[in-house]
Amino acid sequence: MSNSGNKRLYLLGNSQCGDSRCPVLQTSSDNGRTWEVVHTFSAQDTDLTQVRFANPEVGWAYGTSSIRMTRDGGRTWHGYPFPGDAVLDLESNGKVVIVTSSSQCASGTCSGVLRVSVTPIGGAAATQTAQFHGGLQRADIATSREHTVIDPRWPTTASRVGGPWTLAGADLVGTGPVSNITTSCIATGKGLLTVGSNDPGRLVSLCPVGGTGTFEVHSSDDGGSTWTRQGNGLSLPGSGPVSLAAASKSHLLAMRGDTLLVSTDAGASWHTPAGPPPTPRQGWAWIGAPGGTQLYAIAHDQGGYWVSNDWGEHWTEVTPGS
Repeated sequence: MSNSGNKRLYLLGNSQCGDSRCPVLQTSSDNGRTWEVVHTFSAQDTDLTQVRFANPEVGWAYGTSSIRMTRDGGRTWHGYPFPGDAVLDLESNGKVVIVTSSSQCASGTCSGVLRVSVTPIGGAAATQTAQFHGGLQRADIATSREHTVIDPRWPTTASRVGGPWTLAGADLVGTGPVSNITTSCIATGKGLLTVGSNDPGRLVSLCPVGGTGTFEVHSSDDGGSTWTRQGNGLSLPGSGPVSLAAASKSHLLAMRGDTLLVSTDAGASWHTPAGPPPTPRQGWAWIGAPGGTQLYAIAHDQGGYWVSNDWGEHWTEVTPGS
């Protein structure tokens, strides 16, 4: 889902389309209270699973091998060319759209080079601005209005060739300098990095300690040059993906499997929400911090999403179309 500001939300789901499933885009102009279907994609667009909007008019729907763009709030869409043949991630800070892509991807690893494209939101195609050695598994993007981090994942520490990388300010447009974050445990390539939604200069990383499901929390207020360890760690047992959302310097949300934990002291301590959502049968799929006191959570087996308006303590289910 995507929050484009001014209470405008977009949610990409799917519905029955003949013998297949077709992606369906819904929008809300009142912060999720009411919804309407904006566009139903064709059965040939089943690859599309994610949506991001730079503003209420300009946005992108994407999957593992394709990107579509809209300039009229999702009513009509056209192809959005990008370098390579595999989309790794896509985000926008409202001024530019950042795409990480590669090629020759199989079994979770892309042998093609990592390509980073930074393009003004009015552009008709992704413009490559940087290229790095291939052989990676992922290249996640975390962005705010002022700060963007590209966090590549390599199969082993030995195969790692750099990153995470930060792009900031005017350097987002063009081929400006790409800074390498090297002073946190995130530099091992095993951690997780995110950007504060209300404090765009704040970076927060989760770094695994051994194989026990314990993570160290580190934060930076200078773009990753220096880091401070917060508290004695965070326990997220299990084997699934880990996600982190930073609503502010103090308020964090962490997810793994069917576990949601919140922190009100910058990660020094963690607790179960006071009014948590029900435990999803297939675990949590995604969490996000759109700004203000809000946080989002989407379960694997859910048609809608959950929203918290008090930094993650209490949650309400939103089911568009119900």
